[in-house]
Amino acid sequence: MSRIFADAVVIGGGVIGTAIMYYLSKSGMKPVLVEEKNLNAGASGSCDEGIILQSKNSGIMLNMVTKSADLYKNLPKELEYDIGYRNVGGMILINEEKYVPVIKNFVEKQNDQGLNISMLDYSATHNNQPGLAKNVIASAYNKDDCSVYPFKLTLGYIQAAQKLGSKFLPHNKVIKISTEQGKITKVITNEHEIFTPIVINSAGYSADIIGKMLEIEIPVFPVKGHLIITEQIPFVINHQIMDAKFIVAKHQPQLLGQDSIASKLHIGLTLSQAPTGNLIIGGCRENAGYDTNTTFTTVRNILKNAVDFFPFFNNISVIRTFAGLRPTTPDSLPILCSTKVSGFYVATGLGGDGVSLSPIVGKMMSELVMTGTCDIVDMRQLSLDRFKSPSSHQ
Repeated sequence: MSRIFADAVVIGGGVIGTAIMYYLSKSGMKPVLVEEKNLNAGASGSCDEGIILQSKNSGIMLNMVTKSADLYKNLPKELEYDIGYRNVGGMILINEEKYVPVIKNFVEKQNDQGLNISMLDYSATHNNQPGLAKNVIASAYNKDDCSVYPFKLTLGYIQAAQKLGSKFLPHNKVIKISTEQGKITKVITNEHEIFTPIVINSAGYSADIIGKMLEIEIPVFPVKGHLIITEQIPFVINHQIMDAKFIVAKHQPQLLGQDSIASKLHIGLTLSQAPTGNLIIGGCRENAGYDTNTTFTTVRNILKNAVDFFPFFNNISVIRTFAGLRPTTPDSLPILCSTKVSGFYVATGLGGDGVSLSPIVGKMMSELVMTGTCDIVDMRQLSLDRFKSPSSHQ
């Protein structure tokens, strides 16, 4: 077993881990990123490409994604890498009257926080996105919604970090994290003994396993999402698209009821068209433990919902389906914080927002590690302390 010395060890090779690695490197540190498998082996390798500002609830999440979207504008140039960034705008489609007031209220709160979202009527909606079913009655449109290719994004982060002297160790499973007098001293993997004073746990839905090595409970659990890839077709989708039901399922699931399989799976539409012409269709939120197998029932319900919005999809062939696990917390907010163990930090629980938030999270965690505080966003709401029982504060 070889010995390595590192300024910091980042655990997890997804968009969050690689972003933290990059921003630490940019700040002058030389971290080592360890990954049990390889890049994008978890949620970052089984997600769509959308950075949909208008899908975020008002408050801290909207604040973070707005700052993140600003960082994305210059990120390809900064990384000197094509990350597939496209500013295509986004639409939230409404095909039931009961969702109109919900989305209007959502939009009002977002615009109060600085976005510029427009509610479009029937005519404007259909002019903006041809091919919609007649029962699509309205939409919300945001010109600042954009997209990025997750695989290229992680490669961009990691190559930029490597140019600054940092290291990436794939196929390195963390076996033990050692401490002395409450401080991090080293990380032991199946291949290396890495001496370091700092560890950032960005292992996604496996972050709780890493936390237990230091007797730290991290309440993160997997939520499964399916994606469907179609054959290449001429360009027909103008924007990043979601439907109102997917927004409601995320923020107000009680409005959906549980009277059907689609409701139980929180089926809603997420849709984009890749530069290659393939359609990327989702989505759902399914509590299925650590099972990443696709199911016919879920795929069928996702496609049925997609056809309800775009009838011509009936004539398009599906070439691939896959599922991934989103690291989620009980209150749906991420965990971004230091811990009771000096030098041990946590960055997980971003649900389906890892791609959207990766630059801002990388920057926030870098600042927290380097200075002990973060002036970019008030991180107190994102601490592990929020999950303590009242008795633990006494």
